[in-house]
Amino acid sequence: MHPISDELQRALMKEMTQLSYPKDYLLHEAPWVADYAYFLHSGYAMSYYYLKGKKRVQCIWTSGQIMFLPTSFIEKAQSNEHIELVASCELICINHTSVIRLFRDFPETNIIYRKVMNQYYDSVKERLIDILLLSAPERLQKLLDRLPEIEQILNQEDVASYLGITPQSLSRIKRKS
Repeated sequence: MHPISDELQRALMKEMTQLSYPKDYLLHEAPWVADYAYFLHSGYAMSYYYLKGKKRVQCIWTSGQIMFLPTSFIEKAQSNEHIELVASCELICINHTSVIRLFRDFPETNIIYRKVMNQYYDSVKERLIDILLLSAPERLQKLLDRLPEIEQILNQEDVASYLGITPQSLSRIKRKS
C-alpha cells in the first residue's frame, strides 16, 4: 500500500494481535461501537444489517483485505452492522486507541489510512453502480468471476441478499444459465 519505516513496522508489531476464529463466529455485533479493524489473512467474512426484519448483506471480504466499519471505528459511533466469519479465519487486529496513537506518532500512517478509505469508497461506489446499471444475472456473473467459490461459502439467501434480489430470483437465474 505504502512503504513503511522500520520504526513504524516495529510499532505495528507491538500493537497488532493475531487471531483465529471458526466459521460462524460473530466478530462484531450491532449496536456496539466497532473498536477493532482487521486484516483478513485467510478466510471469508461478511457484514450485514437488518432492515424490516430481513437480513441485508452489505459486504463480502476475502483473504488479503482490511475489514472494518469505518464510521463506527473512526468516529466511535454505534454501528447497525454485524460482521460474521463465513469460514474459519486467520486475522490480525488492531484497536482504535492504537490506531489513533499511530496516527499521532507516525505521519505515514495517515497516507495508509487515506489509501484504505479510498479503496473502501471505490468498492462501495462500484457496488452501487453495479446495482444501478447491471441486471441481476450480470451482477451474479460479476460476483462469480470475483469469487468463484462463493456458493460454497455463503448460503443462497445471503448471496441473493448481496445481489439485491430474492432467493427465488437467484434460483431462476441459475436455472437459466
